[in-house]
Formats: sequence, structure tokens, C-alpha cells
Amino acid sequence: MRGAFQTVAGGQAVAEERWSVASADGRDRLVASGEIREGRPRRWQLEAAVTTQGTLESMEWQLTAAPPPTEVTTVALRSLGEHVFITRIPPGGVPDRVETAFAPGSLVLGPSVSLLALLAGRAQGQAGMARRSLFVRVDEHDLSVRLEDGMVLHGRRVRGKGADGKDGWIRSVELRTAADAARQEAVLQFDASGAPVEAAWPLAIPPRAASLSSFEP
Repeated sequence: MRGAFQTVAGGQAVAEERWSVASADGRDRLVASGEIREGRPRRWQLEAAVTTQGTLESMEWQLTAAPPPTEVTTVALRSLGEHVFITRIPPGGVPDRVETAFAPGSLVLGPSVSLLALLAGRAQGQAGMARRSLFVRVDEHDLSVRLEDGMVLHGRRVRGKGADGKDGWIRSVELRTAADAARQEAVLQFDASGAPVEAAWPLAIPPRAASLSSFEP
């Protein structure tokens, strides 16, 4: 499965992402790259491995700011059981390290729509039910990492167009922070095959939405 997302805010395209997912040995391996156009232009590359249960086993993210000067920041994540070790290496700086529990259903919110969709799509739950989750926020400007308690809510199925453009059942997954559980942080939609269709961030200023600009099953 492969595709591309375009993110729009205020009527302008602010980000692009190309991604592919290959499944083997009980894991989905994601390879993605993207461009951020807001402010100082930045490009990033990402590789990640996610189990069929939705556990992020490994992740390596590299962000390059446009010259001059060229600056490269790297974030690496490795899991050991239900714990993860996150290392951020800034340009010419001292590495930052974070260790935390990271159970199935934990999510990474950052520049990559496809990584968030891959993890959220595997989150277990029934329609109308909510589950606690850990949000690992990765900032799109410098890949700084912040941990936050959150909730994942599963919506009821509705009819709509899937990733392939055909009509079918669409399910939604809502993300909310524990500190403000009444408001939607993000909403992702998936078709019956599990492919991501679109994502929206209603609290962003201005609100932003990502949709597929291309898709191959």
C-alpha cells in the first residue's frame, strides 16, 4: 500500500507527504518522506516498524531545515517490551533522551500523517467507546518530544468514499487530550480495508486537514 497526503490550512497547501507500507513477519514497515512549507521550509524522512497489534517497535525520523545553514535533527525510538527509549539529536547539540511505557494504542503525533494513521488504525475499541492512550508529540519545527495523556474514541461507521474512491463503510477515530477531553484534537477516517482516507485537526489555527492526493492498494 502506498500513497500521498496533502495538508491544507487556510486554503493553502502547507505540507506534502509520500508514504508506503509493506507487511511481513507480523509487522508493517512504513517508509515516508515529507515537506513542510510553513515558515522556514523543512524536509523529513521516516522509517518505522509497527506490529499487527499496533505497537511501535522502532522509528527513525530525520528533519532537515533548508539552507543556509543546513541543519539536521534526528529522533530515534526503540522498544523493549512495553517500554520505549527515545533519543533526539539536535544539530551539533547534546542528545535528549526519554524513557517511557508505551503500550499498544499509544500514538505518535507529529509531521507524519501516515505514521499516526498506521497506529490509530490499529487501536482496538468498539464504536462509542474510549480508551486511554499515551501521546508522543514530535514537533514539526525541531522534532522536540513531549509526552501527554490522551484518549482514543471510536466512532460509528458511516457511508462514504474510501481510499480507492469507491463508496463503502467509513469509520472514524477521534483523539482527545486528557486535559481537555471535550474537544477533538484530531479526527482520522479509515475505509473498510483499513486504509487511511483523511485526517483533520479542528483545534489548529487555522484548522488543517490532510487528504489523499494519490493511493495504490
